[in-house]
Amino acid sequence: MEIGQAKGYLLEYEVLRLLKKSDYVNVKKGQVRGRGAQHQIDGYGVFSIPTAFVYPIRLLSESKCYKDPVELEVVRNFVGVIKDISENYVVAKTHKRNSLYRYTDAGCIFSASPFVQSAQEYAWAHNIFLVSFLEMTFMEQILTRIDQSARTPAMAAILNDNEGKKQERIIKEHKHFSKYNRLFDPTLVVGILDNIYPVILVGTNDWIRHIKPPKTNDKLDAQKDFRQDFSQHGIIESNSRNNEPLQHVFHISIQGQPITFSLPHFAAMRILRRIRKSVGNEKIAAL
Repeated sequence: MEIGQAKGYLLEYEVLRLLKKSDYVNVKKGQVRGRGAQHQIDGYGVFSIPTAFVYPIRLLSESKCYKDPVELEVVRNFVGVIKDISENYVVAKTHKRNSLYRYTDAGCIFSASPFVQSAQEYAWAHNIFLVSFLEMTFMEQILTRIDQSARTPAMAAILNDNEGKKQERIIKEHKHFSKYNRLFDPTLVVGILDNIYPVILVGTNDWIRHIKPPKTNDKLDAQKDFRQDFSQHGIIESNSRNNEPLQHVFHISIQGQPITFSLPHFAAMRILRRIRKSVGNEKIAAL
């Protein structure tokens, strides 16, 4: 087994672990039945806050830990998986596939690297949301820990032997490594930017608990500290369209709490267009 595949397992494990601490309940991984096949889902769970006249929102996620930007093929395959799962409902009571539970399925791909432009466009067209953790404060420590864990002699021995259950053993070894190499855990909070695009707000451990709700309303003021534009490792690559970045990382402060979130370039440009068209005191970029 290659080290890259092991790092993919570890990112999947870390994202699932952090999602369990967020606003989702019963987050887990495993097989989810689709209309035509069973699908291995890296992480799925139901959002704990209900929405009127909408089936419970279920997150179906995939995690990718690539060195290079994620290509179109990854997103295209995931669209097929989401479509197959969301269509696995039959009205007939006698049908074995029928389920008492129905969901509004939302697909998200978590990645350690940005997504190429064509992958972003395809994801936008099919309502697949993309979250890259590249250069996101606090999540960078998770990515560093994954890389260090995957390169230990103990992990190398697991990757090179011929014994079974490699994924389980890789995760077990990573847990052992993390026990002595974990400074703190970030806290992930799901938000919707400008009622358009879901984002993952990443802050220090339990940062949301340190936020004091306003006395008059439920709106929180945030201050943008700065924005970083990235393709891969902060360098605009020659294959980026029109020399544009692939990803934007926003650093903001909420009541003194440092928070980061990222946006694919394709989504960011659509939100920025709304900002440019806004007039007067029109509200923009609400989170």
